[in-house]
Amino acid sequence: MDQALFLALSVMSEVDADAFIEAVIDTDLALALNASKYMEYGRDAVVSRLLTEVLSRAPGRQLFEDQLESALERGVETSRIHIPLLRELMKTGNMLAAAAVQQLVKLEGASSKRELFEELYTNRHDYNYCCNGIVKALLPHLEVTDIAAILELVERAEKLPEEETESEVAEEDVAGLVSACGQLLVRFEVDAIRSAFLPGGTTAPISRVRADVLCRLLIDRYSTSTLILAGELLLAGVVSAATSIWFISRFAKEELSWSSFDVRHVDRLLEMIRSGEKLGWPVRALYALCRNRPDLAERLATLPRSSSVVCDAIVLFCRSNDDELAFDVLRQLVGLSAEQRHHEPLHFVAQLDLSWKRTGKLLIDLLKLRDATVAGPVLERALDEEVAGVELGPIGWWTDWLVESASDGDEHAWFADRLSRFLVAHMSADQKSRLVASFADVGVVYKRVLARTVFMRMSDLSSDAFAETELLFLIDELHVPADSFYGHLLGGIATERFVIERLVPIVTSEASRFQKNLRAVIRTAGLRHGRRYLSRS
Repeated sequence: MDQALFLALSVMSEVDADAFIEAVIDTDLALALNASKYMEYGRDAVVSRLLTEVLSRAPGRQLFEDQLESALERGVETSRIHIPLLRELMKTGNMLAAAAVQQLVKLEGASSKRELFEELYTNRHDYNYCCNGIVKALLPHLEVTDIAAILELVERAEKLPEEETESEVAEEDVAGLVSACGQLLVRFEVDAIRSAFLPGGTTAPISRVRADVLCRLLIDRYSTSTLILAGELLLAGVVSAATSIWFISRFAKEELSWSSFDVRHVDRLLEMIRSGEKLGWPVRALYALCRNRPDLAERLATLPRSSSVVCDAIVLFCRSNDDELAFDVLRQLVGLSAEQRHHEPLHFVAQLDLSWKRTGKLLIDLLKLRDATVAGPVLERALDEEVAGVELGPIGWWTDWLVESASDGDEHAWFADRLSRFLVAHMSADQKSRLVASFADVGVVYKRVLARTVFMRMSDLSSDAFAETELLFLIDELHVPADSFYGHLLGGIATERFVIERLVPIVTSEASRFQKNLRAVIRTAGLRHGRRYLSRS
């Protein structure tokens, strides 16, 4: 269909062709971008018109809301006449800029390399633009001399005010640059990188920015040489090196040598675990080390029991690789008070690669503590498996918990997603039906939580399951902001008939939140139905 659209232009008058192009743009700009490559005459002028339209829509767009990013990156064929427009699109940031910069480099090649290195620094906070755009554009043109240019970027970031690089908030301000530099370094030999970035070895102080760049490199390069470097960084106090060690051990295709590791690495990882380190994956790194160096695992056998249930379970599992022994220890969590649990490094439970398949009762006992700090890490692991022996009991107990925790902000969203997926996976058909039926009897807050959590994860739920009053509530909910990831429930449950009879007739040109959300719901439903219900106008 793409090809037919624009081949038809060759038989139209200029007036009709212009009107046709505008109609396609209004209906589906991404389709117009993808189809423009098939034009036999006047392509440059049409592509200029399309890029101008993309630029006009950039402010206030939701990411990926109309598939413009992929169409701009892969669907349209540009020429040098479009370079000014591509540069303007690069200023919009995020994924549109990422697509535009790749088009630019197709036209300018390696001559734009210096400019793009500067773009990395200027847009160091923009992960998508840096990593999904500039990195992709630069990689085919890199030479070994570019290590110096990458190092210069890192050194400039190191000189930023401390508040811009040394706090968790500030880490986001350089996240794009850090990840991009790490990904670019993947193209070079480790010895060359070590020589440039660690001229004094790992005994000299290493800035957080430089350490993060090196660790980003290490999670993409899996060899004995990168494993050695990760071990050195770990001993130098770089927390993220633990994550690098696990990635290398998990994804290396070649046989690795662990001979560079010794008891110091074990002790450093244990120190991170006992202190409850929030960053890095020390549990997984310790497990990998013990599996590959059984002699070092014996170091754990000499340790006395600690005051922490979770730490004891970690040590036992890493030493023995026995799930049941670890579960026997974790069962002690059920008997701890809330105050005692508060002092446990519970987040490490998610790093224990235990099989929960036969632990349904223990899983429910832990969840029944009604403690999100326990439930979150436990569900993180258990959701990957079909757990036998799960008996939920009254569903209201679980949904009450979801409602009570709704005031926890972003932490609630993460926890609610996992608990909702768990409930949907283990509810019977009758329990699901009764829960949907109860929607009519609960208050507004309860309705809103159900609509954004459990109902959102029911893949077989339809608008036909709700009575008129409940459907009016769901429509009225379009006045409030949508879930940042899933959107509004109606987008996932509206039938074709409901969209045509109830939603499309209330669409207007008003630029309100309600109308914006309504259009988003109709677009989402259209993707499910394989239909386009609306044009842009």
